[in-house]
Amino acid sequence: HPKINQVKYEGEFQKWVPEGYGERYNKEGKLKYAGGFLQGKYNGEGALYYPDGHTKKYVGTFSNKQFDGHGKLYSEEGKRVYEGDFLNGVYHGSGIQYYQDGQNKPYYEGDFENGVPHGMGSFKYEDGSLQYKGEAKNGTYHGKGTYYYTDGKVKANGSFINGKYNAP
Repeated sequence: HPKINQVKYEGEFQKWVPEGYGERYNKEGKLKYAGGFLQGKYNGEGALYYPDGHTKKYVGTFSNKQFDGHGKLYSEEGKRVYEGDFLNGVYHGSGIQYYQDGQNKPYYEGDFENGVPHGMGSFKYEDGSLQYKGEAKNGTYHGKGTYYYTDGKVKANGSFINGKYNAP
């Protein structure tokens, strides 16, 4: 086999720059990205692949080569990591973050800011039962909320500060 040592692109061009639909391949000739391009950068709907060229890393909307808008992020094993809104490459807006134990169950569902749970949402136990519902800040329980036992009974209801119940 001939050795490929440069990135390959197949698709539409405008003034010698990728524009419109195209496919970019890595130096080993494996598919790296398939989707929209704007001025040579990933833009619009597309799919980004891990180096094997088969396993999808991200499927969704891009802007200026970053995850931006709605999309799904996957692990190298093909498991869903996150599904929801992105801004400048990080979780931002409404989304679902998943446990990475192979069961494909939600860990957190709600609002994200700068890549972490922030705003209103629900944390889940690994068995899928509700752990906490309420306000989150910087990735943990913070503000008004309710914390549950695995059997669904309320453990604490009220104010939480940095993940800990603030008893009245």
